[in-house]
Amino acid sequence: MEKLNNLTSNGKFVFHSREVQGELKLAGGKSSLYLWGENNDFPVKLWEKEKLQNIDCIKGVLSDLTKVSLINCLAQGVNFRTVGAGEGIVHSASFFPHYAVFGKQHISRSEKTITKVDFTINDGSVLFYDPDVFGVNMDSPHSLIGQAVRHSKDGEGEIKIGANSYIVYHLGKKQIFEANTVCGRISAFHNPVLGVAGDHLSAETGTNVSVTLQFARPTIFEEAITRTFRVKRFFELLIGHPQNLVELLFYKESGHEEPEILEVYGSGFSENDLSENEQKHFADVLMRALESPKEFSRVLENWLMREEDEEWRHARGRFLSSFQTQKSYDLDRLIRAANIFDLLPSGSVPAEKKLQRDIQIAYEESKKAFKKLPQSQERDKFLNALGRASQNSLKEKVRYRARLIVDEIEDEIPEQGFFTVTDEAVNCRNYYVHGDSGRFRIDYDKEAHIRVFLTNTLEFVFGVSDLIEAGWNIKVWKKEIKTSMHPFSRYLDNYEENWQRLEKCLLKKSRT
Repeated sequence: MEKLNNLTSNGKFVFHSREVQGELKLAGGKSSLYLWGENNDFPVKLWEKEKLQNIDCIKGVLSDLTKVSLINCLAQGVNFRTVGAGEGIVHSASFFPHYAVFGKQHISRSEKTITKVDFTINDGSVLFYDPDVFGVNMDSPHSLIGQAVRHSKDGEGEIKIGANSYIVYHLGKKQIFEANTVCGRISAFHNPVLGVAGDHLSAETGTNVSVTLQFARPTIFEEAITRTFRVKRFFELLIGHPQNLVELLFYKESGHEEPEILEVYGSGFSENDLSENEQKHFADVLMRALESPKEFSRVLENWLMREEDEEWRHARGRFLSSFQTQKSYDLDRLIRAANIFDLLPSGSVPAEKKLQRDIQIAYEESKKAFKKLPQSQERDKFLNALGRASQNSLKEKVRYRARLIVDEIEDEIPEQGFFTVTDEAVNCRNYYVHGDSGRFRIDYDKEAHIRVFLTNTLEFVFGVSDLIEAGWNIKVWKKEIKTSMHPFSRYLDNYEENWQRLEKCLLKKSRT
């Protein structure tokens, strides 16, 4: 995917059946398409004066006959320029293409022809680590090396073997796991990448992991993109860091036995800055497909099934947007982390409260009394307050989700202290949303480390409880943690220290 970044490709583009010159520059979020034509009415018939419109798809051909389809093009400007003295007018227009697709065939935004997707991410070999796929034998006997070389060279001549000889091998393992999900049949594969430089293995030696998403029936371009990103988001959660799409290939029905392979580039595929991420290790990930492929497949299937629920998908999107910011903490992140619990559907938070009979009677009578009053802002304010009082509070919703974690690893995070932390996280959110009403005991502006801890608590509760409900065994993961690179393992490692600091702050404020 990197090969076309910052590259300008010049060629002729067929634009609405009129030949025009075009210049395409792919540079992530700064990608651009510039089209121009001389002595014709392009693009006068398409746009009136300066009212340039967005276009679903622009199709063109490069000078090497590669066909280019630009999907979801946002109009940026149109220009009419006179050349010379009455010699003619050059018409031009510029666009921002969200996607650029290269291949032997064009593709439109609406055609249902995509049957399969292959993609790779930055840390696929970390997520799907397998030490037995390839390796190096430094102690191979000379006879074995000679036999291997003769076989590869298909000859029987004399072979001179040096003292520092060794064998690089790949065991031929391909498929890592397979899962039938609502997004399609998902599988991951090892692809050997071997190279030798001088007397040592080059950096290219290893295995490149690709993920395949096979659709039950052909689908449209944007649906294929959506499903790919849903799977990618799950992998990012397991790895603990945002990922870029290093390569994305679409397989399109061609009318022949073999489908056409299209290279897909997106304006946001390589937008994540991964420079601040620590060196990742396979022991960082939350689940290892190699060791438990059935569990991995089951959790993936269940997690993606929940993506079909619009409310869950929206809440997850807010969570992952915060989770991916990594070490950058601001007030909005904390507020967003708390608010996601209000976005959860009813089945994922406590059922509506059952009030005591006398309170229920007073509640109903109060509602009737206020409804009899003339409509006003004050009347509505009290009615809304009564409505909220009969519902579960944000603290109760967070506690409900936190209970799923405590039930699994209470030896790590005892219930009493953990619920105090989650309550204080909501207090902190309320302080920055509603202001200081005299009930808040900590000056969060002076205790920035506490604010970070509370933010991490809310994200930990949301992400971990979600995975547990999908079938993730947090107990097994906790026993196997060897590093603190994943945000969740780092949270548990630092929990006791952070809890003690928070407890001291609470005690200090309670005495004032």
